[in-house]
Amino acid sequence: MVLMKRIINTLKYGNTKVKSILILTILAGLLTIGFIFSAIAFGKLIFFFGAVIGAFITISLAQTFGINEEVIDSGDMGKNESGLDEDEDGVLDMVMDDNQDTAHTKKKKEKKIKEKKTKKEKVKKSNKKNKEVKEEQVDEEEQPDEEEQPDEEKQLDEEKQEDTEQNKETKENKKPTPITFEVLKTYNKKKIKRTKHKYRVKKEHRMVMIDRCEKLSIYQTPAYIWEYDNKLNMLLIEEEPRLITLPMFNLKEVTYLKKVSATPEIEYSLFKGNTLMAELFKPYIPDYLNSSVEGASVAYKNLYGIGPGIYFTNTSAKNLFEVTGLKFYVEDKVTTSNKVNYFFKEAYKSNILLRDNVIDANGYADRISNILEDMAKSTISSNEFKDTLNLMIKNKA
Repeated sequence: MVLMKRIINTLKYGNTKVKSILILTILAGLLTIGFIFSAIAFGKLIFFFGAVIGAFITISLAQTFGINEEVIDSGDMGKNESGLDEDEDGVLDMVMDDNQDTAHTKKKKEKKIKEKKTKKEKVKKSNKKNKEVKEEQVDEEEQPDEEEQPDEEKQLDEEKQEDTEQNKETKENKKPTPITFEVLKTYNKKKIKRTKHKYRVKKEHRMVMIDRCEKLSIYQTPAYIWEYDNKLNMLLIEEEPRLITLPMFNLKEVTYLKKVSATPEIEYSLFKGNTLMAELFKPYIPDYLNSSVEGASVAYKNLYGIGPGIYFTNTSAKNLFEVTGLKFYVEDKVTTSNKVNYFFKEAYKSNILLRDNVIDANGYADRISNILEDMAKSTISSNEFKDTLNLMIKNKA
């Protein structure tokens, strides 16, 4: 009677493993009894062996079931070998106890479970609190105080914050203005480095001087240019640095604007001093040429343009070509004439680049050599070939 009660309670309240062993034990026992009756009824040896094997399996399963019962009954809190938590241990203790049929024992076990739950919750809360305290301590160790941060990083953070807060107001209410001498003087090595880092200027950047752009309100402004992600990026050093990005697919060629009226004694005055930025960008001030108009000497400069009318100085053109890889386009009487062929026009453009110091003598020689090689491979007649050579020599192309 007690055995049946324990079997029923185990099937009701036991865990999956104990239930499985118990069910297998019962099935093996029934199978063994079946083999015994078959051996008696039919008198065959195979049923006798089946009964012996079945009995062996039944005894093994029964012993396994007994061991698992002992493990569950004897397991204490914190050393649960069955893999169950403390609440499940309490329930199994209540179910498997021999005196569990009394109401007093059940109440006692329930009280014990509640106490264990309370204790477990307290332990969890305590562990959680300790963990939070440790995390706070780690954060405090990893993040230095404001006073301990390097001056350079603090200043960069402040500049970023100010830029974020005032960016909209600056764009909407204030037009970009050229840099002043007072601001230009503040650009030391550290500030230049911070500015490049802030605007993510690539190592492959080039320095240029943008002479003008009416559409974008640019006037005689130094800039860093670089190509990234199929875009031309230009960081303009103005009163407030300004980043302009142009998709490369919108840029078709570098155009030529020649003999632009200039006043050398006034232009680029900020970059003729002794400041660090002046020393860095002084090589990109344009070359000024003089011509006589009605007996008076007039100064002029040649400019190179891209996109929405952004014109660079001739001394910046080399870096512009290197970064963009664009072709040089010239529109004048020579390039639009039908009297000269394509090869002469290319030699003529190479001569312009040489005179404006965009390429040196070696670069010019290479370009002319390539033009002559292409001309020799072309289908033009020998007479046209000779005429083109003579025309090149005559015009010093």
